[in-house]
Amino acid sequence: MWGRCVVGARARSKGMFQIMKIAQIAPLYESCPPRFYGGTERVVAYITDELVRHGHEVTLFASGDSQTSAMLEPGCDYALRLDGQVKDPLVYHLRMLDRVRRRADKFDILIPTTCTFPFLRSAGTRR
Repeated sequence: MWGRCVVGARARSKGMFQIMKIAQIAPLYESCPPRFYGGTERVVAYITDELVRHGHEVTLFASGDSQTSAMLEPGCDYALRLDGQVKDPLVYHLRMLDRVRRRADKFDILIPTTCTFPFLRSAGTRR
C-alpha cells in the first residue's frame, strides 16, 4: 500500500473535472507544514491546500498543530518529534490509521504518505 492511492467511484462532476472527497494521510512526526525539518510534511501541506483551492473536499489526517485549509483530523495534539511526553510514536500512528480505516468508505480517494500497515489494504478492496 505504500505510496499507492486508493480510489472509489463516487466523485461528483463540477464543470470539466470531478470534485472528490480526499483523505490525505500524513506522518505525525512533524506538523503540516513543518515548523522546522520535514520534507514529506511540507509537500503534503502544499498538495492538500492546492486540492482544496481546486474545490475538492479534503480531510488532512495529521498532527493537531498543522495549519491547513482542509478539514483537519488530528492524530495527536502536537508534532510527535517535538513532544517530549511521547514514549512510543507508533501508538499514535496506529490510532490515526484505524480512524482512517473506519472512515475509508466516506472518501473517494485515500492518499497515504506514511507507512499504512497491511490492515489498511482492506479499505481499498471494499465493495
